[in-house]
Amino acid sequence: MPPIIHVAEMIVADTVNRCLCLLAGILMATTAAATEIYKWVDENGQTHYGEKPPHENAEKVEFHEVPEASQEVKQYNRDRNKLLQVMEEERLQKQQEKRIAAQEKQDLEEKCDRIEKRLASLQLRAHFYRENEDGERVYLTEEEVKEEIRRLQKIQHKDC
Repeated sequence: MPPIIHVAEMIVADTVNRCLCLLAGILMATTAAATEIYKWVDENGQTHYGEKPPHENAEKVEFHEVPEASQEVKQYNRDRNKLLQVMEEERLQKQQEKRIAAQEKQDLEEKCDRIEKRLASLQLRAHFYRENEDGERVYLTEEEVKEEIRRLQKIQHKDC
């Protein structure tokens, strides 16, 4: 069995051809109702169509009514439309997954950058503090700084 994408491409190509033929028939039928169309061959062997015959050898083109599509064609078109809808949904799903993955990657890069900066400043032995519930500064002890460095290194090793 051929891959589904090749089947889908064949269905789309076949559908385009059918639509073009149907459109040409409709246009010819519409045009025929409004005016007469003539066909002639020029001195170079090229076939031409037009509303006014330039030569006496031009012949009037007769148009026939386009028959209604059979049940088989209608079912084929319904199946094709379902397939195209599924393919479009899959394409949109993949786009969404790519956007989510890109956002997650960006978030992780930002997180790793913050960890790296925090580690660098902790390792410089600057004075660090946190605010308690009363909004007062509580400076970290040497042991708390070391523990924070270990915690950040562990996260960095795991995530970055």
